[in-house]
This record gives sequence, structure tokens and C-alpha cells, in this order.
Amino acid sequence: RAALIEQVRRFVTETCVPLEAEVGDTDAVPQLLRTIYLPASLPGLITGLRSSLGLGWMFMVAAELIAATSGLGYLLTDGRETGRADLVFVAIITLALLGKLSDSLLVAIERRVLGWRDVANLQGGPL
Repeated sequence: RAALIEQVRRFVTETCVPLEAEVGDTDAVPQLLRTIYLPASLPGLITGLRSSLGLGWMFMVAAELIAATSGLGYLLTDGRETGRADLVFVAIITLALLGKLSDSLLVAIERRVLGWRDVANLQGGPL
């Protein structure tokens, strides 16, 4: 993440900030942040959010498998220990639906916020 932020900062500093220096307008900094820095960093931020969301779901289930008395991970463990395949299937399907729903929500936000990108219009979001 730090490397991505450094890449964006370097790109903007090398290409866009010299334009501001030529103009000499110090009041343009908020506009520079809003029109250049934020749009340049949003693709990486949203990609990081999508990755973090997937990891969050995995860690939540792992934590529930280890030491929980309720939740979907516990339902998986309980179904396995009692031999109830129906509980296991319901828990897995519920987790899959929740994961897909949350990712689809982020993809919809990404398409709205990053509509100016060509790759945002692809079926699965960014490449």
C-alpha cells in the first residue's frame, strides 16, 4: 500500500505539480487535491478495499471456527461435528452470498466513482 501511495505521489509530483508552479497560484492547492491527487489515488484505494473485504470475510470465518459460540463459522463447525451436512451447506452458501453481495456493492460504488476509467465498465470491475 505504501508503495502504491508513493507511486501516485511521485507521478503527480513529477507531472502535475510543475504546472501549478508555472501558474504560481498557491490557492490552487485544494483544487489540485480534489482534481488530481484524489482521482489519481482512488483506483488503488478501491482495489485495496475490495481485497481487504475478501480477507476480512476469511478472517471472520477463521476466528469463528476457532473460538466462537455463534456465527457462520461456528455453524460450519457445529454441522461438521454433529454430522449435519445441511448446516454446513447453508453456512457455505450464506457466506458465498454475503461475500458476493459485499463485493458487488463495492464494484457498483467503483463504477459510479470511477466511471471515467475504461476498465471500470468491464463486467468484473478493474483488471
